[in-house]
Amino acid sequence: MNVELYGSNHSPWVQAVLLGLHDKSIEYKLRSVPPLEVLARWGILMPAISIDNEPWAIESSQILVKLGFEPISTKDLQAIGRTFQGVLHRPDNPLDFFAAFARAGDTSTSFWRRSGRNFLRGFIPFYMFIRIYLIKRIMKPAEPKNFGDQYLFLGTSAGNLIEAILRW
Repeated sequence: MNVELYGSNHSPWVQAVLLGLHDKSIEYKLRSVPPLEVLARWGILMPAISIDNEPWAIESSQILVKLGFEPISTKDLQAIGRTFQGVLHRPDNPLDFFAAFARAGDTSTSFWRRSGRNFLRGFIPFYMFIRIYLIKRIMKPAEPKNFGDQYLFLGTSAGNLIEAILRW
């Protein structure tokens, strides 16, 4: 199986697909810049996957089904969606935010070399920073008393995820 995955490896949605690939022992090539087909159709939205040179597909829950996993229930998808609250705090420290993007998927020790590989790779973190920042400012989501509580209703799904992470 020839699998090509576009996404930043610190995205929770990309991580879900990476865990699925690992769980199924499927080798893949991870791209940090979207191919032209993906860029033209969905912009920098991630993850995107092409299996055996088929057209690119997006949406991590649907990608996991393509990889042989059971579909995720609507209830579980809603529960996972509520965990997005933690993502809204990523731009709280802009330097950490951009440093994390600069390290994603690149082993170079030079911040400038990693960040300057091409314009698009440098544009993606800027776009994501602005998007998350604006979502947080416009929607003004209520802060949970305990961020860990947002994972309690995942039930056995969380147990399966933890088991997969430990096996990884």
